[in-house]
Amino acid sequence: MIAVIGGTGVLGSTVVRALIALSLPVTLVAPDPAKANRLFADVLPRLTIVRGSVASPKDLRRTLVGVSTVFVNAPGSPDCGQRVICACAAGKVAGAAHLVVVSNIYADAVGSPYGRRFFKLEAGVKSLDIPTTFLRLPAFFENVLASVASVVEEGVIYSPVPADTPVRGVAVEDVGAAAAAVLAAPDVHAYRTYEILARGHTGDALAASLGEAVGKPVRYVQIGWEESYDRMVAEGTPAWEAGDLVEADRLVAAGHVSESNHYEELVGEAAMTIQEWTTQNAFEFQ
Repeated sequence: MIAVIGGTGVLGSTVVRALIALSLPVTLVAPDPAKANRLFADVLPRLTIVRGSVASPKDLRRTLVGVSTVFVNAPGSPDCGQRVICACAAGKVAGAAHLVVVSNIYADAVGSPYGRRFFKLEAGVKSLDIPTTFLRLPAFFENVLASVASVVEEGVIYSPVPADTPVRGVAVEDVGAAAAAVLAAPDVHAYRTYEILARGHTGDALAASLGEAVGKPVRYVQIGWEESYDRMVAEGTPAWEAGDLVEADRLVAAGHVSESNHYEELVGEAAMTIQEWTTQNAFEFQ
């Protein structure tokens, strides 16, 4: 049995559906089972939903009894690292044999506060001495949806990253496919760290492909770091999250771009490109 912790958000729900598509037994651990039931109403006969939360490790231990593999998605909070470690510890105490843990591609960038957070997350999980697979993720292509208003109203994507800087992201559905591949055969992937990324692109390439997809010119405009932060907060992004996003953009601008290509190794085909993603999601910008 596979348990997914943090399975009602964008990433977690994608992982759950990818596992169901493979006909694997899945238990979704959710703090709000009613919400989870609504979200997965179309697949409920093939999914078990139980109450549980990383905020309550003691209850989580009881929930995870009988589970062999636990997928732990980092919660959206400034203390996500400690919460993930506690959830993993609960899985170990409950008797799980394998963990699959979401991390970040900047976990080795220990000179950055953002990178150090994920370095400590991985170190804390490793200290539990249980077979673990880390999935290091970049920014999702879906983050471009934050620019819907500026693209519709101005034909502009604003970002603090220079327009000609190589960027590597990934589509959420591809992360789901990679995670499901690992969860389907956890023993094969024990003690491995995978970076799940698509082919690189630049800001100018993003604007060009989006413009072609929506049928109008779209420009990529570089803005300052403070302006980027202020824009996100003004649009409702929590201050801590906006700070994280700016710090991640600083790492991109500084040239921290991975050359790994583990997605193809896991799934057997190339990940969706930004050009393919903009074509599929053009309707969002019209």
